[in-house]
Amino acid sequence: MRYDFYVTVWDDHFINKFIEFSLATQITSGNLAALAEASDIHYHIYTARDSHENFKNRIAILEKYTKVHFYFFDDIPFNNGTLEQTIENGDPTLIKHNVGRVTTQHLLSSLPKNSAVVILDSDLIIADGTFARMHDLRMQGKRAVMALFMRLNEKTAAPLLRQNLEAYLQPRDLVRLCLNHMHPSFKKFYHNSSQPTSYMCQVNWRVENNEGGQVGMISHGLFPYPLMVIPDQSSGDFGKNFFSTHDYDFALRAVSDDEDIYLSQCSDEIMISKMSHESYRNDNATVDSINAKNLAYFIFFNSNI
Repeated sequence: MRYDFYVTVWDDHFINKFIEFSLATQITSGNLAALAEASDIHYHIYTARDSHENFKNRIAILEKYTKVHFYFFDDIPFNNGTLEQTIENGDPTLIKHNVGRVTTQHLLSSLPKNSAVVILDSDLIIADGTFARMHDLRMQGKRAVMALFMRLNEKTAAPLLRQNLEAYLQPRDLVRLCLNHMHPSFKKFYHNSSQPTSYMCQVNWRVENNEGGQVGMISHGLFPYPLMVIPDQSSGDFGKNFFSTHDYDFALRAVSDDEDIYLSQCSDEIMISKMSHESYRNDNATVDSINAKNLAYFIFFNSNI
């Protein structure tokens, strides 16, 4: 049984962040360590050639569990040139999503049949046990595993993770960290936010204790994160050439039968968070409220048909 992990990351700042935080949460006993006991793991890293040096001698622990493969942007053809040239000359606001789409499709075009691709963003913080549960679901016949995620404010959360990462590896501890150090953009998804986002891909409600303190969150998301996908034969190239970002339509294109797609509905089972700079998406447009009319409008014009 084979897994193909994917991540694209370049620039020293983001590589350092990926290795220090994301990779550190991936190698825990309930994640890559558990997965390696039951499967063959290939780990694919897409990066700039001049960023490769920053990985050396820092990913030995990853090589303990996986076979690591590097791919460089200047080797990937794109738009009558290379992906590296597109990055250098492209719109900075669109580069990340475009690079992610091109590199994901590059990997998908070369994978063996029935391999499970695990798509990772470089800023993911992954609770211990997430990969083990993902594997259990695969063994039950699921071809895609999806989940919602929370978003951390890097400015305040990173020092705590750096000080004591193990304190936040369990799902409920990571949820608590996200509630206490929530990214400003994520607060705009609350149904009663004072500045609700116009891009309402997720709607959240607070869960409070008897004293009025927030202890959890109920969430409805239109674009759940496709953590694992096994494209089926009937999807063909249609499953590889997804339209937008991988959380928009990849799983729906790659897996023909909706019954084979598992959506996790509890963070105790699968818990992932992104950790972003405080300024991320701080210029997003807002609306007067997240009401039925605005939400219906967003679903009609923005969600997957």
